[in-house]
Amino acid sequence: MRRRFISEKQLKKVVKEMDVFPKVDDSYQETTKSGGTVSILCFVLIAILVWFEVGFFTDTYMTYEYVVDMHTDDDLMLNVDITVSMPCKDIGADVYDTVDSSIQSMFLKNGLKDTPTYFEMDAVQKVWHKTLLTFQDLRVKDPAIQDVMYKSAIFNSTFLEMPKRNVEPTHVPDACRIKGSQTVKRLAGNFHITVGKAIPHPKSHAHLTRSVNMQTYNFSHRIDQLSFGNRAGSLISPLDGVMKVAETRMVMYQYFMKIVPTEIDTKIGKISTHQYSVTEQDRTIDHSQGSHGIPGVFFKYDLTPMKIRVREEHRPYWKLFVRLCGIVGGIFATVGMFHSFISFLISLISPNQDTLHQKEQKPYVQLPISTDTMSLSEESVLPSLHIPNPLPPTTLT
Repeated sequence: MRRRFISEKQLKKVVKEMDVFPKVDDSYQETTKSGGTVSILCFVLIAILVWFEVGFFTDTYMTYEYVVDMHTDDDLMLNVDITVSMPCKDIGADVYDTVDSSIQSMFLKNGLKDTPTYFEMDAVQKVWHKTLLTFQDLRVKDPAIQDVMYKSAIFNSTFLEMPKRNVEPTHVPDACRIKGSQTVKRLAGNFHITVGKAIPHPKSHAHLTRSVNMQTYNFSHRIDQLSFGNRAGSLISPLDGVMKVAETRMVMYQYFMKIVPTEIDTKIGKISTHQYSVTEQDRTIDHSQGSHGIPGVFFKYDLTPMKIRVREEHRPYWKLFVRLCGIVGGIFATVGMFHSFISFLISLISPNQDTLHQKEQKPYVQLPISTDTMSLSEESVLPSLHIPNPLPPTTLT
């Protein structure tokens, strides 16, 4: 059998007949000043909206997913930077697990160190503390701030550390700064700072308080940092920047924290850390009024069985293409209808003056004709006409 091929001319003809965008000759198009002005405004509006759309789609957003935490055998890192308004020799810090009642003394071991300091901050430290509190307020009011912190969590930031003093006071240090990181068991526990050094004992929990004068009790404290897990550079914990000033000597401060493992995956890197929510209360110890306890700062924490996965993702670019098509087509259609409607209203108000569709009058130009190159005669212009003789008149009878 012989194969029949479509020639190139026939193929072009078929493609031409399929054109759904017919072209209008320029001589049939009417241009007006108002139409040109509206077209310029339309192009400017399209450019602005396209700019914002491209910026919106090139930016990333955070997604949140809750899964069961399977890493229950790992230890937990506790990061502390707390200043208490008492001398270091009069206070002690330790942690014990409320599940198996095992005591883990953590003061002056491994990463935790105590340093005599001053509770009053200098000018530079006050500015840093005020800035930290401002970020805390913004984080609570605007969730977008938290997304920015997640995106930069992989970087190590020195902003969250209390700056050093520029000028040292001349008087004796009146406070103790407890700072460092300590590994604790991945169980519900109680980390506390109270009067006296902790006494290691296999079956009990005690502090040496007899050597401390009760008149010197002052558990005013400032939490510069308190976090769990690997330190994420830009993440601010709920207790960062909290400062409490005790009005009486016998005050018990309690913070109840719910720790949530968090896995942050950004386009820069990946990090696993922990976040927490917190509730707090403080009360005055008065045994005569039935308010029992010991003065100090207590952090009671527990872990949730769920883990949060935070991922940084891009919006699909095919959605950008669809939205751009909608912007361009929608603006052209809407502005065209608006322009036609305004023209219709003006024609109703002043039918004799159509200001929006006023055509531009083109000047008449007479082309010169040379008699040397072209000689037109009447015979060349008008063809000779042969007129037959008229019919003779007829007589009506």
